[in-house]
Amino acid sequence: MKKTILIIGIIFLLIGVSVVSSISNRVENEINYKKSLKSTNSLKEIISFETTVYTFGLWSGFEAWGPGDIYRSREWEGDSSFSGGTWTNDGKFLCCMYGNGTLYEVDPKTLEACAIGDGGVHLNSLSYDPEFEILYGASGDALYEIDIETGEQEFIGDFGIGDTIIGLASDINGVLYAWDVKFSGLSYLYTVNTETGEATPVGAMGKTLCYAQDGSFDYLTDTLYLAAYICTPEYGAYLCTVDKETGELEILNQMSEEYTVFVISYEFNMMPPVTTISIDPIYSFSIDDCFTDNLLVTLNATDNSGVIDTFYRINDGEWETYESPFIISQYEEYKIEYYSYDYVGNIEEVKVFYYYPDNHPPNAPIITGPTSGKPAILYNFTLNAVDPDGDLVRFIINWGDNTSNTTYYTTSGTNFTDMHMWPIGTYILTVNAQDQYGAISDGTNFTITIKKNKSIQNTLYLRFLDHFPLLNHLLDIWRHVLV
Repeated sequence: MKKTILIIGIIFLLIGVSVVSSISNRVENEINYKKSLKSTNSLKEIISFETTVYTFGLWSGFEAWGPGDIYRSREWEGDSSFSGGTWTNDGKFLCCMYGNGTLYEVDPKTLEACAIGDGGVHLNSLSYDPEFEILYGASGDALYEIDIETGEQEFIGDFGIGDTIIGLASDINGVLYAWDVKFSGLSYLYTVNTETGEATPVGAMGKTLCYAQDGSFDYLTDTLYLAAYICTPEYGAYLCTVDKETGELEILNQMSEEYTVFVISYEFNMMPPVTTISIDPIYSFSIDDCFTDNLLVTLNATDNSGVIDTFYRINDGEWETYESPFIISQYEEYKIEYYSYDYVGNIEEVKVFYYYPDNHPPNAPIITGPTSGKPAILYNFTLNAVDPDGDLVRFIINWGDNTSNTTYYTTSGTNFTDMHMWPIGTYILTVNAQDQYGAISDGTNFTITIKKNKSIQNTLYLRFLDHFPLLNHLLDIWRHVLV
């Protein structure tokens, strides 16, 4: 009953038309429509993005749909719902509250929503411009700029189209697109002048879009996706794409419910997380003060945009979410697989660790190479690690600049050469050795500083000219004449 009233309120206020009988029929049809769909026809089976999609549904609350079978959800217990969302360059998931335009930030991991501030004007949609880093909101007939820190709204201008704008989405170049809702006639795609708010038609979408909906660009493919609610000729919620050159809408598949928030996350650095494993004996503080027969397995994942979850399984069993270190016996053999994924959907390749009671990890590697250099020049580094069991050894290299490399296996104690280049800065390389059964050594750190070399003569020359600005100016004119 509560959700039915909520939907009726949303529809009535959102469209702003006095067609109570139409809304009542729509709610009844919506209930029957939802009941007729099976759980297998969910967004999880429809979506195929290489990133994470965040949604808010009138029935389900917040959901996160990651690549493959990664899925999370959280019910929303508030009295109102959300009418638009967006993602930002610094990894924030933002939504606006229906009815009052309050800006919310949603934690991508827990899906908890926290209010930032009340702008005062109801907003149908949000869109963050990744090029100029500006947050925009649509009230239905006007464009606003939103302060991300406070939620305050600044009026930009009217759309000037005579119809209600229901959705906004910026492409990767900062071009702002919008689309309208109607009860009859075809909906249109528009481009929006972010200086004046004026909306210019791109073309008819070929469908009549009605009621609450949202959309977002997938920056990997430059594709505009809509979680659209179509009234004619089809009826119901659909995942669609829109041609931003013509406005033509294409239906991909039917969805199980109406989504009022549809956000495709992104990260311009597409590096996946890096997860490491460590096996440590458990020390018993008993009378004997000795090691127990068990080992403690710890997984640690790092990522620039933040790690959502780490998964592992033992001896080809069921995958489990890693919450805390777990225990294995030191007398049994184990195959431990693990990987992590981040807030934007980058997934690490599955790593495999084999534990054998008599296997020992390699010694910490020795790194030989330059400690300083110039930018954009490849430098060679020699790596060497000895495995006490004589197993084959490979090296896991973190170059210190958000890039990494895992080498092929080589004979224990054999020199291995790899090369890398950096921009100006100081970088700490971290290298681990791993044997052919997955045992990993302690890491070895190595620091290299990359900078431009300036000759002593050049430095003295510049300091000399600092005391004679007129001479420096004349020389600068002469240099331009020579060029």
